[in-house]
Amino acid sequence: MEHRYIGSNKLKVSRMCLGTLTMGPLQRNLSIEEGANIIVEAVRQGVNILDTAELYQTYPYIKRALEQLSANDYPHIISKSYAYSADMMKYSLDKALNELGVEQISVFLLHEQESEATLKGHSEAYEYLLKAKEEKLVQAVGISCHSIEAVYAAAKLEGIDCIMPIYNQAGIGIIDGNRQQMTEAISAAHRKGIGIIGMKALAGGHLIPNTHQALDFVLGCDTLDTIAIGVQNLNELMYNVAIFNNQEIHNVHIEGLQQQPRSLLIEEWCTGCAKCVKRCTANALTIHNNRAIVNHKLCRLCGYCGSVCPHFFIKVL
Repeated sequence: MEHRYIGSNKLKVSRMCLGTLTMGPLQRNLSIEEGANIIVEAVRQGVNILDTAELYQTYPYIKRALEQLSANDYPHIISKSYAYSADMMKYSLDKALNELGVEQISVFLLHEQESEATLKGHSEAYEYLLKAKEEKLVQAVGISCHSIEAVYAAAKLEGIDCIMPIYNQAGIGIIDGNRQQMTEAISAAHRKGIGIIGMKALAGGHLIPNTHQALDFVLGCDTLDTIAIGVQNLNELMYNVAIFNNQEIHNVHIEGLQQQPRSLLIEEWCTGCAKCVKRCTANALTIHNNRAIVNHKLCRLCGYCGSVCPHFFIKVL
């Protein structure tokens, strides 16, 4: 598998990064053993970087996987926190180190930044991460974001190593512009030597019907140094690995994907704006108690609702 170097410490990372949100309690809620087995197999297939976050509650999956790997095979780990003060960030970093059972996190990010204003509001937490980097508790620091403005603002931060923006062929999930504008923003950051970690390449599952095309698109974006992809089983893992390695995809993996049951997930923090309801031509969505509710019997899993959700709260699993 192709590898790139990111961050001031030049971390060597595989082009495919395994995302762990999908397997965790917030989405598929696999058992610890099931999730760990996927992680171990990903490492065996050449993936050497994992994406997690304090919010995802997937540290136990990674810890169990590490227990099954030799120290020489340990993957890099990206984690993220919403902490905005030094004390809160210290708590988040200590929690990650303790629950993962490691002495150092490869990449630690401010989670889901939106603008220069939010970065200013999280400046104390960011300064703590820079201090933690000096103390070798982390190797690289940065932000994750769904906005173009945040990419430009983060690129100005002193000591920043990485930016993790949302990026996919359809431009789904970008909250303040389109794909072309995001491309320009991440390209400008990359030219400054900042590592770019792509996320939501399948737009939260909305591009699953065109997985091969969607992954070919992000792989063709040279600005993306590594690309986080979440999976829920070994079939999905092997299918994605084959695409990243430009290998033939075995029929068994194609058939496995085709037979995989899918469903629409609306995050519990949905604000009930009703844009998805208006977009749904199957009449599968309604608003109840200020939140969108899906009728799975009517839902066609077309993904059009996700394209209009302003906060990226709708996923196809």
